[in-house]
Amino acid sequence: MAKKPTQQNPRTPKTPHAAAQTLWSTPPPSGGSGSGSVHPAPESAYDVTNHQGGPKSDEHGSAKDAPVSPTYPVSPPKSPTPQSPTPGQSVLTTFTTQTGAARNAAVAKDVAAVEELLGTMRLTLTAVGSTMDTLAEQTVHVAALGPAIDATHQIGLVRKQLDDQHRRQEQRMVEMKAMLKEEISDGQLQEKLREIAGVLVRECVKREIVERVRREVSDSVSEHGIGGAHISHEQLQEQIPQDMREQAIRYKRQLLEVKASLHNSEARRHNALIRSNSLDEPLIPLVRPFATPASSPILSRQPSSASAIPSPPAPEELPKEPSEPMTVPILEISEEFPKQEKPAVLEIDLTPPTPSPLFPRDLTGLMRLSPDDARALVREYGLEPLQIPEAGLFGEGFIGFGDDGPKSSREEDLNRFMSHIGVGFHLVPGPNAPRPASPDSPIAALVV
Repeated sequence: MAKKPTQQNPRTPKTPHAAAQTLWSTPPPSGGSGSGSVHPAPESAYDVTNHQGGPKSDEHGSAKDAPVSPTYPVSPPKSPTPQSPTPGQSVLTTFTTQTGAARNAAVAKDVAAVEELLGTMRLTLTAVGSTMDTLAEQTVHVAALGPAIDATHQIGLVRKQLDDQHRRQEQRMVEMKAMLKEEISDGQLQEKLREIAGVLVRECVKREIVERVRREVSDSVSEHGIGGAHISHEQLQEQIPQDMREQAIRYKRQLLEVKASLHNSEARRHNALIRSNSLDEPLIPLVRPFATPASSPILSRQPSSASAIPSPPAPEELPKEPSEPMTVPILEISEEFPKQEKPAVLEIDLTPPTPSPLFPRDLTGLMRLSPDDARALVREYGLEPLQIPEAGLFGEGFIGFGDDGPKSSREEDLNRFMSHIGVGFHLVPGPNAPRPASPDSPIAALVV
């Protein structure tokens, strides 16, 4: 029989290093001749993986990752010679072929799963990127709207607070109305409100009456003027009774006396606090009494030889006023009335009293006064002793007074003046001083 030519396996890589192949003999087909045919070695018979464990090439000869490292044949190539197959070799070839097919199927499934996983990861990464971009935009938008949102929130809080406060005020007003209704219904409160209203009404009526009287008097004066002019001061004085004018003068004099007495009392209280070891402390001066006793507001209308003030006529001698004065204008002057003599005007000194210019500043200055100044102070403040014209009435041992006044020493005048101004101690003459005229005068140096 003729031998068949050797065929090359199309799946064998066409590289210089993979040119050599090992030929395997297969058993002859059943029913054929006894000579076997030569077949190329199966794919599983070659080691197509590199020593680093890289994947093998696909059917089209392209490597997925790293290039395939050169492989070496199991045995050196031999010339095709007819060999008879053995049973062990046939079984090995069949097992190798089945194992390679199963491995290729498992690798294909793994590759498909990896590619699907990669695609899913790419989609997930794309979605995550889009989500991050959207979140970034929303973050910027929210950050820009932050002040507006905060302001809106604050306005809402303020509105809520105002609503609550308004609600509370309404509730308090309702409670106050109910309480006022209960209190007004009480009789005591009504009586108190009536009294308050009465006081307010009386004050308003009083002001209105005063204003109307002032307005009517002004209109009356302007209407009853002489020759279109206003009433003169003399004509107004004629309308006032003499007793009323004298009474007004006495009241003014009494006010002056009360003021002077109050001032002197305050001055005496201050001067009484000065002690003998504080002689430089200032004194408060007292005001002098009025000029003459005849100017006192308590005067008699009877004429006397000692006073040159004419006495006014008695009240019964004055003309009687009409019984209804309101029917006749007060300021109307008629020439038909008989002329009457003007009553004598009571003359009272209304000059406010003043301190004496000789009043000392302190006790040291008081002790340095001369006898003449001391006598003048006593005379100005009315501290002179009473003059007794008949000295013989008190016996022969009594020392009478001459025409110039009582004979007293300087120390007596100063002591009398210090007692008047409120000082609590007295000044006495020294051993070389002249003997005082009065036996009751002090003879010690200083008595507190």
